[in-house]
Amino acid sequence: MQNLSAPELAEWLADSSRPAPVLLDVREPWEIETAKLANIVAIPMCDIPARSEELDDERR
Repeated sequence: MQNLSAPELAEWLADSSRPAPVLLDVREPWEIETAKLANIVAIPMCDIPARSEELDDERR
């Protein structure tokens, strides 16, 4: 897993030669409703241990 700042993510997404990253949003559902992002995997932080199999270990 790699953490990216907002500017780093913008740079990554602007580079069409890079594969699309998995964007893991760990906010609670009500927080996501406040400010949605496109193409995310939404799993609240407290659920990560129980739902880690939903994440692809091969993708960045």
